[in-house]
Amino acid sequence: MITIPKNIVTPLVIFSIAAFVSISRADTPLYPKSPDIQVEPLEIESELYPGEITRTSFNISNTGDSILNWRPEIVITLTPDNEDRTPENRDNAGDVLARYIVPHAYTCGLAWDGELMWAVSRHESRLFAFDPERISIAHDYQIHELPYGLTIVGDELWVGASNRVMIYNREGELIDHFAPPFLRIHDDDLYSMAYDKDSLVYINSWDEHTVFVINAFTREQVARFDILEDLDMEGFNVSHLEWVPNHRDGHLWAIIGSWDEGFFAYQLSVDENWHVEEINHFEFLYEGYVGIAHDGDNLWHGGDYRGQLWYVYDDGDAECYWMSVSPRNGSELQPNDDMDVFITLDAGRLTPGLWETKIHVLSDDPDNPDIEVAVIFEVTGDNIKERNEALLPDLIELTAYPNPFNAVTTIHFSIHERSPVSLRIYNLNGRLVEDLSPLSCLKPGQHEIIWNARTFSTGNYFIRFENGGRSMVRQTLVLK
Repeated sequence: MITIPKNIVTPLVIFSIAAFVSISRADTPLYPKSPDIQVEPLEIESELYPGEITRTSFNISNTGDSILNWRPEIVITLTPDNEDRTPENRDNAGDVLARYIVPHAYTCGLAWDGELMWAVSRHESRLFAFDPERISIAHDYQIHELPYGLTIVGDELWVGASNRVMIYNREGELIDHFAPPFLRIHDDDLYSMAYDKDSLVYINSWDEHTVFVINAFTREQVARFDILEDLDMEGFNVSHLEWVPNHRDGHLWAIIGSWDEGFFAYQLSVDENWHVEEINHFEFLYEGYVGIAHDGDNLWHGGDYRGQLWYVYDDGDAECYWMSVSPRNGSELQPNDDMDVFITLDAGRLTPGLWETKIHVLSDDPDNPDIEVAVIFEVTGDNIKERNEALLPDLIELTAYPNPFNAVTTIHFSIHERSPVSLRIYNLNGRLVEDLSPLSCLKPGQHEIIWNARTFSTGNYFIRFENGGRSMVRQTLVLK
């Protein structure tokens, strides 16, 4: 046995601990990486005449050390008649706003990706996407047999298949699959899915009469609840689900029905204890065991199970039709990056008075997940066409022709005094893509600048003009 003197042991122990601490500090950051959102300004004020349209913006920056994901949510807070905007005072829920003919029947799943409405056809085994802007089919793929249920998780399309979830990419390729971690699952169980755009997927099991909640990333079950039990609706069935982040007072939508009583769209509130309460409901025109999805404004429904006609219903939520935000669905922001978010105010159908809204900037910043931007504007005076002629010299003139265009357009504008001009082009995500600002001050009068967009892809772009403390934004469309 070898004996080590005590005066040698102590230094060895100290060295070992010091080395461990040193290695730990080198390999493990003292603080976990996270995004840090900054928003300015937090209040926007404006004055509009009836019929006037104006545009403004606020800035979002990420001063953290990881990617920031954010999205906007508009909440109406005040109208001139102080109309209550609680869920009881709604638009006409259940009104049919549009109908679309699609190439496949048996629509047993719908999901909106911000531009396209994706769908699965159960008995035709198809995964396809409908473009409501062009009224055309953008994608159409053959997939596994008897698909049922559809939701979109990031870039992945999750499709139900009896007791499994099949995962496809946007090219219709199967990239993964897994079995939901339910304790009791049958081989022929059918279920629909809804993603909360954060981390949770709600899966409705037809046989279990239960909604299971799983983590979208670990795919482990985190909760379960029974809609019919909470609503005391014995004899009914729950088929398809949809989660709408923009609905602060009722995120979850479900098709609930029976052959005797009919089929209904139910808007539901789910509390922190997974208890369900009804917010609103309306009846569908046709049988309800088909897919539903929400496009941010209205609820889509697959219509008659054997038919090829989709329906778009008014969801009943009071919509802020006089204000829009771009990018509408939010975006991601790299560390040490920033972007402008554009607001369009339209007083075309507004009565004189004070109008207030709040834009909730919702993000994954752990310290500031919800930042409010107050938008306050007053509609005053006569119609814009009847303004006093003395005000005309102060109006900003900004046009682009041709618009839409393929490669080159000419931007026309006027200024009324010799001063610097800022003319910049932004994409839909609010990122600056080209600066066309003149290098020197311009003389009063009409001016034009040519924008060569040959290297730009098809899409919408914003022209932002600033001069003498005034600004205006015009939207253009590049078509290749």
